[in-house]
Amino acid sequence: MIIKPLTTNVIISLVAHLYTSSGLLCSVMIFNSILSDNIRTAIIWMMISILIDLTDGTLARSVNVTRYTPFIDGVKMDYLVDFINVTFLPLILIYKAGWIPNESIIFISVPLIASLFNYCLVKKKAHSAGFFQGFPAFYSILCLYLYILDGAFSRYLIVVLLHVVAIAELLPIMFLRARGAYKYSKVVNVGGTLWLIFLLAIFYTMPKYSYTLVMVSLIYPLLYVILSIIAYHDYKNNFKVTQGIQ
Repeated sequence: MIIKPLTTNVIISLVAHLYTSSGLLCSVMIFNSILSDNIRTAIIWMMISILIDLTDGTLARSVNVTRYTPFIDGVKMDYLVDFINVTFLPLILIYKAGWIPNESIIFISVPLIASLFNYCLVKKKAHSAGFFQGFPAFYSILCLYLYILDGAFSRYLIVVLLHVVAIAELLPIMFLRARGAYKYSKVVNVGGTLWLIFLLAIFYTMPKYSYTLVMVSLIYPLLYVILSIIAYHDYKNNFKVTQGIQ
């Protein structure tokens, strides 16, 4: 391992990595909130961790971390933090909040294992093209919906939903990366940000929120899936044309 001298660029790159790692501070706060049965606070910290996740990649690329700190794998760091904040802790919260039956604790291992395999998939080519394989299972967002709609669904139905999402994570289907460079990525990025703000507005106005508004918020995830299918279909067709020309 070759460590570069501590130039200004190296220090800035290290700060960018520290920003990514600050997601673990959110992890500690989420864990503490779960232990204290403070569901609302746990979800707030989950949303903060999502904000960090949405911005750390842009920061890392802007300061060129791969050039100035090549001895640190920022992608691996991001995946580790994401697994904790997006999968592990949200699933623990889903159980601890009583959204699934007590006897169903063993079943949260299924989405945990599915997410682990999803994070470990070899998908560099698709990743560089602006896609990733498997449904993006943001269990932290699911926690937000379950909190807002507390009691609206059967606990056993939620168990089924968790398993459906787990299976979707392993499907050989490509989805757009919000921070990718492919067509529609900007739409996904801006739309996702507005969607999250919309959900947080509903969250902070509880219990005065409108059930209709919650249903309206589901339009974006549906639009995201449709755009991903269209974009990847276009990408495959363009790739075939390029290969044919060569």
